[in-house]
Amino acid sequence: LRPAGQRTETPGSVLTLEHLRADWQSLEETPPASAFATRPADGESNGTAGRITQTASLTLRTLILPAWVQTPLGQTLRAAEAEVRMLGSLPRHLPLYDGLMLWRDDSDGSLEVPRLFLDWEPLAIGAAGTVALDGRLQPTAVMNAQIQGFFQAVDRMEAAGMVQPSHATLARVVLQAMSRRSASGVSTLSLPLTVENQTLSVGPVPLVILPDIHWSGRPPPPGREIRPGERID
Repeated sequence: LRPAGQRTETPGSVLTLEHLRADWQSLEETPPASAFATRPADGESNGTAGRITQTASLTLRTLILPAWVQTPLGQTLRAAEAEVRMLGSLPRHLPLYDGLMLWRDDSDGSLEVPRLFLDWEPLAIGAAGTVALDGRLQPTAVMNAQIQGFFQAVDRMEAAGMVQPSHATLARVVLQAMSRRSASGVSTLSLPLTVENQTLSVGPVPLVILPDIHWSGRPPPPGREIRPGERID
């Protein structure tokens, strides 16, 4: 990939990728047009709730970013792997924003992630869990993870302004006691990763505030939506 208007290649100006494989499979039949006519009545399912309707996998090896793309984790992503299963049917006849609302509410839509792996020096993460959408159509997640290189990565993200100094200090103090060092001297954290209220937490420590996602260019609804059956304290 070359910046627009540039005719000659200069060192570090291109993105290089050694290997990429992506697979996708639909496990649902295309419904007849009449199935798109009406939304299920309140309390009714569209027939795909809790059922796997799509599967996808991704394998990536040695992605080298161009020099003008700056990240706290460096220019080389050595490996990434993901397996994802979609539960519930995402309507295809609606704009993405509206389709996601129906997927969340009428299909109990969520994503199962049986495998997620990232090797981006100094960070290495292996995780598995579930991803869904909250009342504002923002991602929520609960994953069990094993992490290596966490403290070096936090140092870099703090220096880049991605993590507040107070959060970084808390992570170092609390999570250092939870890490286990192998015979080879490698420190590993085994703990949950969660995303809730747009906050990424590592174990008990909130680390990063995530920005709003604007699906189809539409901002999320203001405030917090109360879902049917949700208890209000």
